[in-house]
Order: sequence, then C-alpha cells, then structure tokens
Amino acid sequence: MSTQTQTATFLIFEADPVVRMDIQEMLLRSYKGWTVVIVGALEDLSQALEATRGPRIIIVSTDPDSFRPLVPMVKQAEIAGAVLITERPTENATFPELPLRVVSKPFKSAQLLDAVRSALEHLRSSPS
Repeated sequence: MSTQTQTATFLIFEADPVVRMDIQEMLLRSYKGWTVVIVGALEDLSQALEATRGPRIIIVSTDPDSFRPLVPMVKQAEIAGAVLITERPTENATFPELPLRVVSKPFKSAQLLDAVRSALEHLRSSPS
C-alpha cells in the first residue's frame, strides 16, 4: 500500500496455524507499520478488543453461527471493519449492523486483500 496516512490494528482469529501464518505475513507485507494481533481462540476476541485502541479491523475465520454471538461485543467495540472467512457463505452470513465483508473458503490472498481494502474504505470514510 502506498499512500496510507492512518494505521490500524488487525485482530485475527484463524484456527489453522498455516493459514493464520499466511494471513499474518500477507498483512504485514501489505500494510507495513501496522499491528497484527493473533487471537488464539474465538472467545479471546473480546479481550483483544479491550486491549487495543484506535482503528481496528477484525478478520475471523469461522462459521456464521459461531460469529453471531460475538456481534454485540464487536459492535460495541466500534471496529473500523470486519472480514468473516467462512466455508458456509449463506444468507446467515449477513450482519447488517457491522461493516462486514464475507470471504468464502477456499480463498486466494487477493480475495482477502480486496475484503480488507473494502473494510479500510469504511475506515477512511468514517469521521475521525
């Protein structure tokens, strides 16, 4: 990325360690100087949100039904954007109350980066 004037923190939950490492490396390569926080379990997302400040983008790899109970907490945290990576992209994967993008498994790095860029557009268009 070239002309970034603002940085953010990425919070990532991905159960597969190889995929998690690929996502982390891709983000660190594409968004130099930004912070990447790995969340070990989906339930740890709330602690990570409490421990971080400033603009945050969450990237969560789970099914929509497992993500749904987290929506109120994520909404309250006023995240800048979210990406849900799921094997089951159905109408259940819509969460109109969040600035959420859905990426279907299996996915390519370019698809995930497009979803992240879309989430960042929401960040750039939000009042500071």
